Amino acid sequence: MSIGVSAIERSRALWSSERPSWLPERARPLLGEASLAAYVRHWAATCPDDPAIWFYGRTVSWAELDAASDRLARCLLSRGLQRGARVGLFMANCPEYEIGFFGIMKAGLVAVPISPMLMAPEVAYELDDCGIEAVICAAQLQAVLAKARPLASFRAVLAFQYGATVPARCGFALPESLKAPDAPLLPHVESLEALLDGPPMPPLEFANDPDEIAVLNYTGGTTGRPKGCIHTHGNIVQAAANGVTYSVAISEPAVIINFLPVFWIAGENWGILYPILSGSTHCLLARWDVETVARTIELCKVSHFYGVVENVESLLDHAEANESDLSSLRSVQVTSFVRKISVEGRRRVERILGASYREASWGMTETHTWNCYTEGLDVDDRDLEQGAGFVGLPMPDTEFRIVDADTGEDLPLGAVGEIAVRSPTLMKGYWNKPEETARVLRDGWLYTGDLGRIGSWGGIHYVGRNKDMLKINGMSVYPSEIEACLVSHPSVSQVAVVGLPDSKKGELALALVVAKDGEAGDAEALNRWCAERMASYKVPRVEFVRELPLTNLGKIDKLRLRQCWTQKENRA
Repeated sequence: MSIGVSAIERSRALWSSERPSWLPERARPLLGEASLAAYVRHWAATCPDDPAIWFYGRTVSWAELDAASDRLARCLLSRGLQRGARVGLFMANCPEYEIGFFGIMKAGLVAVPISPMLMAPEVAYELDDCGIEAVICAAQLQAVLAKARPLASFRAVLAFQYGATVPARCGFALPESLKAPDAPLLPHVESLEALLDGPPMPPLEFANDPDEIAVLNYTGGTTGRPKGCIHTHGNIVQAAANGVTYSVAISEPAVIINFLPVFWIAGENWGILYPILSGSTHCLLARWDVETVARTIELCKVSHFYGVVENVESLLDHAEANESDLSSLRSVQVTSFVRKISVEGRRRVERILGASYREASWGMTETHTWNCYTEGLDVDDRDLEQGAGFVGLPMPDTEFRIVDADTGEDLPLGAVGEIAVRSPTLMKGYWNKPEETARVLRDGWLYTGDLGRIGSWGGIHYVGRNKDMLKINGMSVYPSEIEACLVSHPSVSQVAVVGLPDSKKGELALALVVAKDGEAGDAEALNRWCAERMASYKVPRVEFVRELPLTNLGKIDKLRLRQCWTQKENRA
């Protein structure tokens, strides 16, 4: 028997034996193979007046969500969109996003989340890459969309005003985006509000095949160009069922608060998939604000919270200083981008909130994330004893291998190597990128480029990234994308972007630039150049250097640069 077979069989036995006894062997979606849109219809029939979405005091019931998404689906179909056509969702967090998400599904179309932080060239790339034919957007983003592609080229552009998404006097501190003045609709743009404000209509008949594409979720690639991960209806329903059953452990409708961007894969899971599948209320916020979060928890009796460790510590400080009643919380989960859960932190959460406090999971956009669970592993702090990087046990029907990154051979338990994973939530491939797909998807396994190990009792440990990728405030940033932007500036000769540790952001992007004239240039001018062409979190810190070190193969030696500049920063 080969080492590979022995290792995977031993891992399977460990995963089965270590699963807490109260968790089922596998997650079974309530409606079987029905799509998520069918859950909207199910809850609208079961509890029509219950709140599906709460947004700064505005409530959307299940019946209202069902009717609005029906009306939107009819509109999209009337514009000549054929089954499988791609429709962009270009907006910040708001109920209109979810109305759009499920309306697109009901029409048999494919939803493509587009980050509202992107600049016009970045938006243009995604529009062209997957051939988006219609867009639902905030009116305040029309100008960006128009710069990316002529509006007349779309079959439909439906826009709404951010100000109309919240009550006139909501009593909450709103982010600047929601306070932005109304933007007049441009030619070729229709009002989404007018479309949704119509007389009642009979329910729309719809059906989604589990193997049909539901969503294209864009992620970065090793070349720095984003790639559209193809997720089917079956993928995302199973992802939702796994999360609800094992990670969030919701056995009955709950109240989930979400301030993560729903156009990110983690926000899509936590803020859309999990509430829809479980029939839970989604308390949606446009961004993190500790006072607003605390007030929402009190007012709505929120039961489930997800964020990062820094969010939790800020919430605890606020609760103690203001005597907030956050006792409704039952579960607090985090992803440890920078700070890790500590034993002291867990005791503090238990004392102030009376809630469980656990690491959420490991995952990628390609796997629809949340591929591990930690439910039940926090007893006696067993999870925290495993050290940094412990992310739990695999979800049922999900398997991990640790392989040699060069040979692809399986490594024994405890050895560090590349993480390979297979799961029913795994993407079908990258849109329109067969070579990239073939490189990472082999024999049903995704070769992730991440480094990890499997511990002695089967626990998965994330060690680091083997890809040339940065994580800035939890967001993936590829150096080559920044380099391509900077080198297009007329004063730049060469550039290399590396990541440096940062106590607040996790990492920061450092751009080391060689000017064409060999002298130090204007760093602020280059920052402005980048800011006009990419999302703000990607804009690097610029330092001018006379030359860049090279390896023996004549390539820029980024390892040496990273080491030298890390040491320099530590001495500063």
